[in-house]
Amino acid sequence: MKISEKIIFMCLLSLIFTFLLLSFTNVLAIESKNVSTIESLDDYVFPPDSEPYGQTYGELEAKFWELHVNLDPDKSPASPTYQPTECLLLQDDNMTFLSDFYSEIEYRNYECKISQIPFAIPALTEGCSYGDFENPNDKMIEDCIRSHNPYAIVTVTIDGKEIPDIDRFRITSDWFILNVTNKENVYDIKPGSHKAKIDAIMPIIKPLPPGIHEIRTEVFQDVPSIIMSDVPLHRVITYKLIVESVLNN
Repeated sequence: MKISEKIIFMCLLSLIFTFLLLSFTNVLAIESKNVSTIESLDDYVFPPDSEPYGQTYGELEAKFWELHVNLDPDKSPASPTYQPTECLLLQDDNMTFLSDFYSEIEYRNYECKISQIPFAIPALTEGCSYGDFENPNDKMIEDCIRSHNPYAIVTVTIDGKEIPDIDRFRITSDWFILNVTNKENVYDIKPGSHKAKIDAIMPIIKPLPPGIHEIRTEVFQDVPSIIMSDVPLHRVITYKLIVESVLNN
């Protein structure tokens, strides 16, 4: 190869390399624009003693429990036959509730589109009502909602940042009326209106910036065998939330 040809060849290689580098950089730039991170969780997590949009944490827990209980079996994470192919988001007014899962071992990953509105993360819930028992009384319900949750270790992270002291979000609702309309509900609760309570760790999150966010919950629960014979529960749920601007809705 002549010197002039070598020079031309090297110039072409240089141009090709520069083009590929710029293309790769542009791809990374485009992808980075779709990923949004938050600087401080304090700016996005409602304090447990607050009233997000005029409702207490306990009231929102009660609302979630009624929506959750009335799901059809094939759409309920509490069902042993539940095999979802996409995200299950419960919607009520201006609030979105992520899913609650209960099984011995659960590892799930979801990618969901969500509007830029507040949402709840039901990391740990236990709801009980008069409809669960033949001859119920208030003490039975109080004991029921505290039969598992005290033995759970819970971690909730948003964009890799852990919500500190998550147990401060463990809140027991006041008494409320649970309206069970789905007679096929997986909890076998009798249809009707029942006195109820729920104990939950369910942080309420303010609307996140548009872009991609990761929500991760991990629960490890091991009830002492002297209390009941449940096997230990280990559950890790990861959501890749694609938050869409309200201007795009």
